[in-house]
Amino acid sequence: MAQDFLDSRTDEHHIVPIISAAQCRAGRALLRWSVAELARRARVSNRTILRHEADEREVSPESLSRMQRAMEDCGVQFKRDGSVRLVERKGSADE
Repeated sequence: MAQDFLDSRTDEHHIVPIISAAQCRAGRALLRWSVAELARRARVSNRTILRHEADEREVSPESLSRMQRAMEDCGVQFKRDGSVRLVERKGSADE
């Protein structure tokens, strides 16, 4: 059975699916993060996030992976069908 969720921690020798613009917006909304907060946590620029979320220009896979991982680390799961959900992470404190 194929894994139902995208995961930025997939073996580095395989192509990792990258989150869509809509998934990025949804993930931020679930976490109640501003663009600036995601930028800080993912170590990318505000403009990079805005460009991706607006589907303006292509964003580097490295930046997208950082954005995805920052949200995953706080409990966001990105499903292959395009949906997004927030799951409670055991042992994690609110940051």
